[in-house]
Amino acid sequence: MTIEDRTLRSIANASGFLFQLRVEREILQSSAGHNWQILSREHRWVDQFSNKEGFIDLVIASSAGRMVVECKRTQDASWVFLVPTGTTPVSSWDKFLWTHQQMSCRNLSSWGEFSLSPEAPISQFCVVRGQGENDSPMLERLSGVLLRSLEYLAAEEIEIAASVTRPVYRIYLPVIVTNATLHTLRIDSSQISLSSGTIDESMGTFEEVPFVKFRKNLSSSYKRPGSISGLTQANIEYDRTVLVVNSEHFAAMLPNTRIQRKDDFTDWPWDNARELEQRRP
Repeated sequence: MTIEDRTLRSIANASGFLFQLRVEREILQSSAGHNWQILSREHRWVDQFSNKEGFIDLVIASSAGRMVVECKRTQDASWVFLVPTGTTPVSSWDKFLWTHQQMSCRNLSSWGEFSLSPEAPISQFCVVRGQGENDSPMLERLSGVLLRSLEYLAAEEIEIAASVTRPVYRIYLPVIVTNATLHTLRIDSSQISLSSGTIDESMGTFEEVPFVKFRKNLSSSYKRPGSISGLTQANIEYDRTVLVVNSEHFAAMLPNTRIQRKDDFTDWPWDNARELEQRRP
C-alpha cells in the first residue's frame, strides 16, 4: 500500500459514512427475516423557520411504521444509561409522532402514546466519557436534531400524499444506531453520596444491553396544546422516546419491532382526534 493510499484510506475512515453504508447493508441482507424496507437514504430536510438543513441517514418502513434512522459512529465508546430503581417513569408509554389523512378532512399530526416492543430499559440520563458538566449533552443534541428532521419528514409525506381516497396513518419512530456499547447502571438513588454525588464500588449494577429507550423532554417543533393544566402535565406532554440501538443488534431487532396501541382499552390516538374534530362547530 502506498503512502497516498494510506492517506486516502485515513480520510475515508475519518468519516461516519462508511458506518452508515454498513448499517444499510445489514438491513438489506437481513430483509428475508423482517418486513422493513428502505424508503430513502440521505434524505434532505429543511427547517423552514431557521433555514437550517440536514440529511436523514435512512428512512425504513414496514406498513404504516417508519423508522427515521441516525447512524452514529464512535471511537471505542461506551454509553452508560442511568436507571434508578424503586421508581417508575411518570409516563409508562412511549411517545411517537403520528399522522392521519382522510378524504375531505383536515390532515392531523401529533405526538401520541403507543406501546413499543420489544421491551427495553427506559432512561432519561446518558453519560458519555469525556463529556464535562459544561458541555451540552451529546445524546440530547443528537436526538433533538433527529426529532426535528422526523417532523419535517412527516410533513413532507403528508404533502406528497395530498389526495387520499381512504384513511392513511403513519407512526414515526426515531432511532439512533451506534457502534458504542450500551450499558445500564441500575442504582438506588439513596445510595448516592450527597456530599460527592458519586457511588462507591459496591453500589449499582451494570449490564450491557442491545438497546435502550431514551425518554425525555427532547427538542422538537411541536407546539404544546392549549389544554395543559400544569407543569406536571406539560412535562408528560413534551416527553419523547428515542430508541438507541447497538449496531450489532439492529438487524436482529427489526423482526420483533411492533408499534401498537398503548393498551387494549385505548383507541388509536388519531381516532380520538377525529372524534374531537367532528364535535367542533
